[in-house]
Parts: sequence; structure tokens; C-alpha cells
Amino acid sequence: MCACGLAGCGAKSPVYPVKGQVLLSNGKPLTEGAVQFIPRPGGLLASGRIGADGTFTLVSLDQREGAAAGEYKVRIEPGIGMRAGKGKKARALPFAEKYVAEDGETGLTATVKAEPTQLEPFRLDAK
Repeated sequence: MCACGLAGCGAKSPVYPVKGQVLLSNGKPLTEGAVQFIPRPGGLLASGRIGADGTFTLVSLDQREGAAAGEYKVRIEPGIGMRAGKGKKARALPFAEKYVAEDGETGLTATVKAEPTQLEPFRLDAK
């Protein structure tokens, strides 16, 4: 029992507020969808909904507001309006398909600092 207390069993890594924005190649904001921050070795997954102005704030996998400090791969999850529904044709994504790669190998990366972090906007290529 003592060893568990010394090792910090159950202790959560601190998370820090993270804000950012997603812009399309024409400089206009992506108006729907989500961002997923996939941690480099170790770490805690974080994600955020993209608002009408392209901005997002991150929430960690354990539902705390923010993300753990560290390096992340970033992927974009298309919004519901960008996907095909029953009997509907999918709209072409307004950005390159590479940004939805499940493994996070999108070319987008971010560093979360051990303090509130305002990220530079992510600018998505059209193709």
C-alpha cells in the first residue's frame, strides 16, 4: 500500500488550457468538425469541437478541460454535414484527405506547454 502511495497511483497528469483555430487554404475558417490531438509516446489523447469561427478548445480523454504538456500529432475529423447520410452523396471535403488519417500522420503537429497555450492556426491544404 505504501509503495502505491509513493508511486502516485491514481495521480492524474496535469492538463493545461489549449486554444486554436483551423483555417482552410483560402484563409476562411473550417466551420464544423473536430480536432484530435494524438500524443507522441505516452500522454493522453485530447480533442475539441470546431466552432463556426474555426476555433476550438481541447478536452482531455478523461474529460478535463485542456491537454497534458507534450508533443502531439493532429488530425481533423470532418463534421456531420461533410459526411454522406442515408441516401445522400458525400460532399467533397474542403481540405485534403490526408488530414483525416486515423493514425494522425497528417503533417500537422502541435506542442502543448505546461501553461495555457494559444496555438498558431492550422492551415489546411485544399488537395
